[in-house]
Amino acid sequence: MRAKAKADISEKRAKLQDVVSNENVVREIADRNEEELETINFAFNEADTIVIGPDNVTIFKVLEENAETGDGSEEVIV
Repeated sequence: MRAKAKADISEKRAKLQDVVSNENVVREIADRNEEELETINFAFNEADTIVIGPDNVTIFKVLEENAETGDGSEEVIV
């Protein structure tokens, strides 16, 4: 009877650990995909210019001119 109870507890513990591990992996993948989707959304819905170079892609969005620097652009390199 005691051996059966220990086996049941071990089985429940293993199932719970699997659930926790899987949820963390799924959350990590979802976070990575969300970051990529934000970049894609910016590139196709907000950017004014996309410059494709041999080693990278640079995305520009024109902002209000900064009075201190005189620069009115935001740059994202992908």
